Amino acid sequence: MKITTSIKPSLYASRDLAFVAYLLCRGYQLADLVKDENSRAEFFISGAFEKIEEDKNLFWNCQTSVDAQTYFNTLRRLKNQMYAS
Repeated sequence: MKITTSIKPSLYASRDLAFVAYLLCRGYQLADLVKDENSRAEFFISGAFEKIEEDKNLFWNCQTSVDAQTYFNTLRRLKNQMYAS
């Protein structure tokens, strides 16, 4: 989902922790993490929307890979960010 507002211009939004960890391993930047009233986290990623869509297709079709240790560490860091606030 692409988010375009005056507060978060041209950011890609996702609630999928595994996918966001993958994107961060691929070099994208986490722009923001917002929790709603039910404590569900929404991640905002900066980067070219078209490129993120390409990476999303590769991810869901199991046609890509990242370093396992980097992925694990990124997941752990994201979880720490989610539960810290």
